[in-house]
Amino acid sequence: MTPAPTPLAPDTVLALAPDPASAQSGRKLATPGKWQNLNAPRAACGASARAAARHPT
Repeated sequence: MTPAPTPLAPDTVLALAPDPASAQSGRKLATPGKWQNLNAPRAACGASARAAARHPT
């Protein structure tokens, strides 16, 4: 059995960003609201993608 990877601290991840703009974009993507379909059934994700294609933001 493979051990689970150790989670990285936010400061560690931000230190890997090549520039401040990339770090800021990463902070925005790190919010849970951006990943509401994570671990959702595949059919739900497909429906969400089709709806987004019909109504782009």
